[in-house]
Amino acid sequence: MAFDYIENHFDKLMLYFLDKNHEDFHEEDVMWHPGRIIEWINERNTRVNRKEDSYVIYRYFSTVVYVVIAYANGLTRETNNYEAVRVFFTERAGMTP
Repeated sequence: MAFDYIENHFDKLMLYFLDKNHEDFHEEDVMWHPGRIIEWINERNTRVNRKEDSYVIYRYFSTVVYVVIAYANGLTRETNNYEAVRVFFTERAGMTP
């Protein structure tokens, strides 16, 4: 069930976490997003040990995935690359940028 949802909504999920990280960290270079999440976790000392707190794990994992995809597609050559990555996933999701 969860696998099917992720498979059918992958690009929209990537957009959600990309936008959430941009909004929370005001970071235009997506290469820094995983590190910002780690800093955020360490700052709040909110390690995830319980199932109900697993959102942080999903957010970190999704962030790493969109960063790797962006890097592999040459979208991180410029440091202000948030918008280029956003357009990439928006188009893949069949949405208007």
